[in-house]
Amino acid sequence: MSRFRPLALSLAACISLVGCQSMPGTVDGQPAPGMMFTDADVAGILNTANESEINASNVALERATNERVREFAQRMVTDHTSANERLTQIASANNITLNNPSLATQIESSATNTVQTLQQLEGEAFDRTYMDNQVAMHEWTLRIIDEHLIPSARDNDLDALLNEIRPTIAQHLESAREIRSSLGSGM
Repeated sequence: MSRFRPLALSLAACISLVGCQSMPGTVDGQPAPGMMFTDADVAGILNTANESEINASNVALERATNERVREFAQRMVTDHTSANERLTQIASANNITLNNPSLATQIESSATNTVQTLQQLEGEAFDRTYMDNQVAMHEWTLRIIDEHLIPSARDNDLDALLNEIRPTIAQHLESAREIRSSLGSGM
């Protein structure tokens, strides 16, 4: 199950980044209710989410000052790398080509903006902002998985992967909330 953590977090990070506006950690975007995706779209969204999570967490590994934040970021890199490897295996075995639907493009754009914002922060401000973003991303990702990705997946292996990573995403959310709470307000 731990090898699926990366996908969960990555998806959370990336998808939630879609809605991130001027303040990292806030999520405003979400697909239209009932919006369905092809398996290729679902795989592309998951891949983009994983890559985006890896990128943001690599910044955290460089800039985080809090040991728990750094450990969380390392877990995200490890888990999302593993999840992307599993996704690649499933896609290859089932002849699923990863599409780049508009949601994946939005995730990628938002992730780039988030990484740029994070690179400008230092110390406790970085730690709090990174963890705020992780909480928001995981909340958003759980909604997207439940409302759009699981209902859209038709390939049995892809559907199984989504259902396997969902509890991991929820666990990451719980960890992110707890770490964020321990960091205080910084005011």
